Amino acid sequence: MSISGLAAAAGLTVVSTGAGADRPVTGVRVEGKPGRDDGPTVLVLPWKPVRRGAPLPPLADRLEGVLRTAATAVVVVPADRSVHPPAELTALFAGSPTAVLWGPPQEPEALAARLLSLMGRASATGREADDMVLTLLEGDLDVASLTAALADALGADVTVTAASRGQGTSDGVEVAHARGAGFSGAEPSFDTASPLVDAPDGAEPPAATDVVLDLRHAGRLIGAVRLARAAPLSAPELHHAGLTARLLALSLSAHEGDHRHRAAARPALAAILNDDLAARENEIRRSRRLGTFPVRSAVFLAVVPFGTSLGSTGLQRLSREVEAAVLRIDPRAVVIEHEGYVVLVVGADLDLDRVQRTVYRGVSLPLCVGASRPVDDVRRFAGAFRQAQRAVVIAKALGWANRVATYDSLGVTRLLHQLPEYERREFTREVLGAVAGTGDVAAEGRRVLRSYRAANGNFSEAARQVFLHHNTYRQRIVRLQEQLGDFVNDPEVRLSVFVALDLHRLDNDRDA
Repeated sequence: MSISGLAAAAGLTVVSTGAGADRPVTGVRVEGKPGRDDGPTVLVLPWKPVRRGAPLPPLADRLEGVLRTAATAVVVVPADRSVHPPAELTALFAGSPTAVLWGPPQEPEALAARLLSLMGRASATGREADDMVLTLLEGDLDVASLTAALADALGADVTVTAASRGQGTSDGVEVAHARGAGFSGAEPSFDTASPLVDAPDGAEPPAATDVVLDLRHAGRLIGAVRLARAAPLSAPELHHAGLTARLLALSLSAHEGDHRHRAAARPALAAILNDDLAARENEIRRSRRLGTFPVRSAVFLAVVPFGTSLGSTGLQRLSREVEAAVLRIDPRAVVIEHEGYVVLVVGADLDLDRVQRTVYRGVSLPLCVGASRPVDDVRRFAGAFRQAQRAVVIAKALGWANRVATYDSLGVTRLLHQLPEYERREFTREVLGAVAGTGDVAAEGRRVLRSYRAANGNFSEAARQVFLHHNTYRQRIVRLQEQLGDFVNDPEVRLSVFVALDLHRLDNDRDA
């Protein structure tokens, strides 16, 4: 990167008129600190008074010493306050291979880091564009990943849109957006974006800060990629963007195909989950014939908001938010609203905790999520949905917000939940007696019993879990035995007490 190019990118002013402004530089260091000296180097020279409020010291003596340093190609002088460059600087560096750049007041280390970042970006975009495209091919080829890679390579704001209703790209739907790490400038406006214009042979293309590239596949306009940056895009960068646009066109075509596939799969999934057996059987046969659903092992997820209820409009909005989040990690996922739930069909190879975290970041409400066992046949979709539905209902009753309750992990609670509520409450009152009450003493008794079960009868471990001295804990266990029976030594009594604890938790919001 040349000195003049670095000055333009960093917002610095070239003070000297010598030949050094066109020299390339490869390194940056701050005066008085170790750095690279084996090539043309930018030396960041702090110019500050000895003490606060004192006059600035003479600069010429320090700069004459810099002139004798052969490795220094340019000197940047950030002043402690906003001052004009001294008049003697131009004469001092006239004819010298060292140029002087003048910077605004800022921290030398921060300026050095920014200059290094600009050099690194220039080095990356200065390579052959074909090599850059090969680098992109080594990563993911989905639209979002390619958009992010292009934004980082150019340090630009990049937006990919899909053409809607065959009307071109001006009214297209945004598919992906990314902002490069080195992007600087105001929020881009594409109302006046300039199209990419080929320059005559041997001529430099016109400088552009806002560029629109059409994305075409099989001769059809399918979208556009928009680039915005404060600094003009160079010819190699435009060439690189043009080659990347071809990859984006292929990826966008596949993305739109997935979108159409999901649009067809939604009504099919709703019919398969419906209670009408005849309609379900017809849709199962049709989906098999048309290959509506991906051939893979899948998991059903049922999602409902925790602690609140949503109408049909709110459920639709929640479904859109969940779908947008899940498609980032599973482009083949299918999402619908069914029976008051947001239902997801995702790959069984996905980490469900990762799915939960992704959904949590994309949705503003706390959620309960239930997951089915994996299924690999369309005929088992309805049963898998019922499993996910039961899991999320139990999770909501237990107060499990923002975590995935898998059907298999619920164990005997699945059976207990199927009992009528009056049967559950009656059994709880018979076994726990006063410990099933609503007071603080009853709640503390249940807490002690649950710690005893969690520690598998180990008094010392259980006492540690509830922050009690082990003697105090033993005394409370003895008092509970007087009320409930000898659950420590009698396995039948112990089983009844533990089951009653689970039943109480299902029907009691305070414990949940």
